[in-house]
Amino acid sequence: MHENSALPDNPPCVTILMPVYNGQSFIRESIDSILNQTMQDWEFLIIDDASTDGTPVILEEYAYRDNRFTMVRNRENMGITRTLNRGLRLSRGKYVVRMDADDRSLPERIEKQVCFMDNHPEIGVSGTWIRTFGYNEGQLWRYPTQPNEIRCHLLFYSALAHPTAIMRKSFLDASGIIYSERYKTAQDYDFWLRCSEKTSLANIGEALVQLRQHPHKIGTVYSDDQTYSSTSIRREQLLKLGFDLSEPELSLHNALARKEYRCEKEYVRNVKAWLDKLHNTNKISAIYPEPEFSRMLAKKWFNVCSQATPLGLWTYRQYRSSHLVKHLNEGSRDHAEMLFRALLQRGGTASRPS
Repeated sequence: MHENSALPDNPPCVTILMPVYNGQSFIRESIDSILNQTMQDWEFLIIDDASTDGTPVILEEYAYRDNRFTMVRNRENMGITRTLNRGLRLSRGKYVVRMDADDRSLPERIEKQVCFMDNHPEIGVSGTWIRTFGYNEGQLWRYPTQPNEIRCHLLFYSALAHPTAIMRKSFLDASGIIYSERYKTAQDYDFWLRCSEKTSLANIGEALVQLRQHPHKIGTVYSDDQTYSSTSIRREQLLKLGFDLSEPELSLHNALARKEYRCEKEYVRNVKAWLDKLHNTNKISAIYPEPEFSRMLAKKWFNVCSQATPLGLWTYRQYRSSHLVKHLNEGSRDHAEMLFRALLQRGGTASRPS
């Protein structure tokens, strides 16, 4: 496989960038979902990272049938980060759309994302919500949609789903931002963070990508490495806020990021102190936009307290004593009051709101 030397003179609107390694089980579904798009002004750049299964044969078959396909094969396995950077260099479209070899795009995905970017020239990168299939089928993964919300949520987690991303090529070229080869996993989290410092990020509040859940996904196979990388990215952000960071504080922050809430008084007290510290420090550094930052912290405080309702009235008093509660919007405050009243009456627990 080699880079196509007979490319059309006019660059396409979109380059669809797909890295693949040993993807023969699912890649046909993924490619066919692009062939069925309502928008057809694209090139499909697929980089095979030295697969050892039947992937190369499948790719050659598609390339033979459609000259919009550009197939590239790494001579040795380079890993997803270096492969993605190679793809960014080779992309010719006005936009670069990410696609994974085991997922599916809904027919209107590219058309809707291009339309969104055309209508929002201030946005450099955007994504969509996700619907899962396969294992745990039918889950809807919602992400914050507004740029300021996304900027704040990046302190805790990757607020864009990588397989849904569309990136403005002119922004990437002007900023020089590429994926950091420091990270074999969670490279997208670091990438969004650096992009957010130079442009606005957004999400379309609609599931336009179907994410296949199976045991061999990178996030599952390399979960320990992904946890380590995500922790490192969060630590760097927290240090930029300008305070000394202890290991217990970082551990607590990671637990909040992973929604690992505990029904323990000491845990609730520690969360309250940590969220207060984040809030007060950002007042000085002004790194994260307000009121979105305070609103995000307030929602996390509510989530923690809602899981601690079995502790009874003590939790409710803790909840009400935090100054963060005033940053919830009126509807959320009313919902919180109703929820706590109902739960305390029956001694139950609450599910976390998204």
